Formats: sequence, C-alpha cells, structure tokens
Amino acid sequence: DGKPSGYLQKVVYILQNHTREKAEMKCPGAPRLVRANNSRIVMPRVSVIIPNYNYARYLRERIDSVLGQKETDMEVLLLDDGSSDNSIAVMQEYAKKDPRVQIIRNPQNSGSPFLQWEKGIALSSGEYIWIAEADDSAQPELLSTALQILDNYPSVSFVQVASTMINETGEHLAKDYDHWQRRGILPGNTSIYDSKTFMRMQYRRNHIYNASGVVFRREGITEEALEALREMRYSGDWLFWTILAHNKQVAEIHERLNFFRFHEQSTTHIGAYAAFQEDIRVVCSMEQKYHIPFPIRWWRRMKFMRRLGRM
Repeated sequence: DGKPSGYLQKVVYILQNHTREKAEMKCPGAPRLVRANNSRIVMPRVSVIIPNYNYARYLRERIDSVLGQKETDMEVLLLDDGSSDNSIAVMQEYAKKDPRVQIIRNPQNSGSPFLQWEKGIALSSGEYIWIAEADDSAQPELLSTALQILDNYPSVSFVQVASTMINETGEHLAKDYDHWQRRGILPGNTSIYDSKTFMRMQYRRNHIYNASGVVFRREGITEEALEALREMRYSGDWLFWTILAHNKQVAEIHERLNFFRFHEQSTTHIGAYAAFQEDIRVVCSMEQKYHIPFPIRWWRRMKFMRRLGRM
C-alpha cells in the first residue's frame, strides 16, 4: 500500500525526534547535523556512513577522500565498533575541524559489520546514503557522478562505480572484479539494468563486490533489507543489494572512482562454512522470488558443490 512498515515508522520517528540528541549525549561536543533554516529543518543531501573497527591506519585517507568530494552537502557519521587502536583519536581530530562530522561509538564490538550498516542508516538523515568502508578510499568525483545518475533516473535504486584494487600499502593491484573486456564494456559508459537483468547477474555472484562503490536511495530501504543486515554476518550485503533492486533499475558507472583495499587474510574453516550456509540462503531466497532459468540454477548448484568440496 506504499506505507512504511512498522519498523521504518519507528526509524522515522527516531530521526525526527531523538536520534541526534541521543547521539550527542554519547559523543559530547559532536555537532548537530540537522540544520535549521528559517525555522525549517534542512536535511543533508547525502549521509556518508563510515563503519570502522581497528582501521586507524587508514582512517585519515578515508575521511579525507570523503570530505574532499566535489559534492559537499553531506553529513559524515563515523561509527566505531569498539576499536582497541587509536581510531577514536583520529575521528576526534576531524569532528573538531568539520561540523559535518559526528562520532558514534560502540563500547563493545558488535560482531558484525552489517549491524553497523543498520545503525548508521537509522542515525542518518540524507536523501542518499553512501557506506564508505573505513579501509577504502575514493576519487573526488565519486559522489557527484553517482548523484547525477540518481537525479536523472528516478527509478534507479542505487548506483555502482568501478573500483581500482589496492593493497594494504596503497599500491595498485592487477585484480579486476569488473571484467569490462570479457563483458564487452567500454570504460566511461554507464549501464542501466532493469530488475530482471540485474537479478540474473546478482544470482551468479554478488555483483556489488564493494559497498564503498555504491550510493543508494534512502526511500528504497525496506524492513526486509534491514532484516538481512541484522540476521547475516557474511552475506548480508548480497541479500541487501538484491532486495533494494527488486522491481527497480540499477546503474553501473564504468569509471574507476573507488579504491577497494584488498587484505591478505585467511578465513577460518568455521567462518568459511558459515559464509557458505548464508550464501545458500541468499540463493534460495532469490529462487523463490524471481524467475531464474533452470540452466543458471544448475550452474549455481555446481558452483556450490565444487566450493563445498574444497572446504
């Protein structure tokens, strides 16, 4: 019926009445980001959510790349998930210098990056949202380029830009998750996918390989999408983007405006198996809701079988 769900109604109420006050109580001295203009509340155009856990060594580069965007109408929410390094000290440097910056700190680690996504969304107030991971970086044109597409195409739920892969020291890597040549894509162009086309791409693998390269509309967030963030630890993003794309268009800008940092870390056997289970859940959810041709389903099952054999 087009009305917001009960959960979203609560979120709207919090945003309108209590969220800022509570956040400021947790972070004394943090500036108010909802600005008054002739007795009228003015919301920022973009909410930038930076979830962080022990990434102090990358935070300055990350925050500088956000505050250095050509699009300046934003609020920046720095969410620290119980870091034990000097992340808070770095955040405080920026909060003191820029009124758009606010710090929200968890006293203990939440155990899931997606819980931080959900928290940031609830605390934010912008028309558009950018989840800028703490260890990544961006070109100054990322936001303005993405917003141009969102403004011109109201049916587009979110925009993804391409990424340059970098290592822990910032060196460029040869890894390529965009596969332009194989897909016959010309750099600099933009592709607009209808929901059916995107779902088939998304079913094969999570096409959105890095959240830092995505800007999405607040109005497209549903309770189902938020549940994916709450209930999953490994594959919540895959299901989140899938739900946001339901009956909507998705835009992919073929410009490398994002820097995606690749870490050489091994996944434990327990973690790998839990991720495998969540991936199966995402695929089953897509099969129930969308028409996925049998040959693609068969291919997906074979991929799962080979993956299970390697575990």
